Amino acid sequence: MSAAPTRSLPFYLAIGLCQGLLLWWGLTLGDSAHWLTSLAGALITLGLVGGLGLQLLGGHSRDRGALALLIGLALLMAAISGWVFWQTRALGEGRSDDSRLLLSWSVGAQVLGYIAIAFILSWPTREQGRLRYEDLFRHAWNNVFILLLAQFLVGLFCLLLILWAGLFAMLGIDLFGELFTSPGFMAISTLLVFAVGVRMGCESERVIGLLRGILLVLCRFLLPLSALIAVLFTLALPFTGLQAIWETGHSTAILLCLIFINLLLLNGVFQDGSETPWYPRLLRRLVEASVLCMLVLAVLAGYSTYLRIAQYGVTPQRFYAALLVLVALLHSVALLWALRPRQPVWLGSLRRSNPPLALLVCVLLVLAHSPWLNALDVSARSQVQRLLAGKISAQDSALAYLRHELGRPGVQQFDGLKARLQAGELLEAAARAALLARMDELVEQGAYGAAAVDPQAMPAETLDWIGPAEDEAQRVVDKQTLQDECDHAGCLLWAVDMDADGRNEVLLLPTEHYGSELLFFARNERDEWQVAGRFEQAYSSEDLIEAARQGSVTLVKPRYQSLQVGGALYVPQPPEYQ
Repeated sequence: MSAAPTRSLPFYLAIGLCQGLLLWWGLTLGDSAHWLTSLAGALITLGLVGGLGLQLLGGHSRDRGALALLIGLALLMAAISGWVFWQTRALGEGRSDDSRLLLSWSVGAQVLGYIAIAFILSWPTREQGRLRYEDLFRHAWNNVFILLLAQFLVGLFCLLLILWAGLFAMLGIDLFGELFTSPGFMAISTLLVFAVGVRMGCESERVIGLLRGILLVLCRFLLPLSALIAVLFTLALPFTGLQAIWETGHSTAILLCLIFINLLLLNGVFQDGSETPWYPRLLRRLVEASVLCMLVLAVLAGYSTYLRIAQYGVTPQRFYAALLVLVALLHSVALLWALRPRQPVWLGSLRRSNPPLALLVCVLLVLAHSPWLNALDVSARSQVQRLLAGKISAQDSALAYLRHELGRPGVQQFDGLKARLQAGELLEAAARAALLARMDELVEQGAYGAAAVDPQAMPAETLDWIGPAEDEAQRVVDKQTLQDECDHAGCLLWAVDMDADGRNEVLLLPTEHYGSELLFFARNERDEWQVAGRFEQAYSSEDLIEAARQGSVTLVKPRYQSLQVGGALYVPQPPEYQ
């Protein structure tokens, strides 16, 4: 069946412009209000998913059924994005590790969109209310090359802009470099070019079909090798035992990689299932044997995950591994069922099993990033259950893992457990007291394992002066520097004349030592404060703060002066003290 007719170029450019403006707006928000950043994440997702779907639909974008499905998909993914962004905001104290949920969704959203859009694109050409497997196959593979072509075009466009800016920079004209690297220009221009690339891909059906054919030929060549690896590995297990697999610590990941590579190559060889792929009898039997091995390997991967969960509880990594094992098991069973004899086409039942399994993956992705069944929440509840069951002690690192590594759900479970302990609902008195003491200690220490060492215990993103104030603190340290340098504990400012010009510079001293650089500020010709330099050697801000308060800091003039050659400055470094 021919490709869907494309729309005019202005149609694609208008979508790209709207997407670019949305992205630009989101980039300008910075550290805005919590609800606003979450709303921006939702709207950007809505624009990207909905816009890309319309571009790929092309002339079929007027189909009401496909349009309704696309709107539903875009709204669903926008809602999930908004919730994930809401969850990944800082908790106000300590560190929130909800960012792993955002990372998971950034990958899961691409998989969800890839699968769902293939179904939506197949909707206008359905027959008797059913989607044609040929259309699902064609769109699933074509979309990969269309998007790769669009990304390739964007890459070439960016390289030309870099060349443009570099040429004029040699002439002392930095205007183009500043323009091309501005957030607004990058957001709008790249999405406009991406839209043009999508249209080019949709128009070039013959080229895309040729690329798809080349890839499928590669699948036909590589499948016997992949099948041989799976068979030999499975046959070696009875002689080597399973202990060597468990001792690797990442056995599930390795087994799943082998399973999904075989699955990808098998589907590439099966194609749309219209005819039996040509293979000699021996190679076909080898592939069929590998299907049996895939089920064995999936069971082993599931057992490996079960052992880890039983021993250490659920973590986000094991949660996602369990979902992948479930998908691998279902596909292995479907492939095993497809081996039954008397089918018109070899593995012909995959035409009926692949679509529902793909939709099941979509459902799992939605549930895994929902408030009810996400990795952080399941992991937090698992760790609390292990604690109450006596599988971990009060001094176990799992308690700190619950408080500091599982984001909002971990903090909520931690606080809920603490409240129940304080109410005397759990454990014996001695065990309860020990656990409460450890929980209080973890709260005081924060996510980095140590309480603030400054006796003033300054809260994050606050400033104060040691000695007389040289100026208003907010005028010396800009907002971005304050967030970068003092986001875990407040900082102290100390005025000292470092260049003997009669005007003080200002050192920024974090009250927690967590870096290897020490910034200092000086006034420029407009009497404005700016970063004048940094001490790059490892330092102890605690010692500097104490010495500054006691007035025991000594200014030392360098023995050897620096050398300047053109724009390069050569600074001598003193030898390390023995």
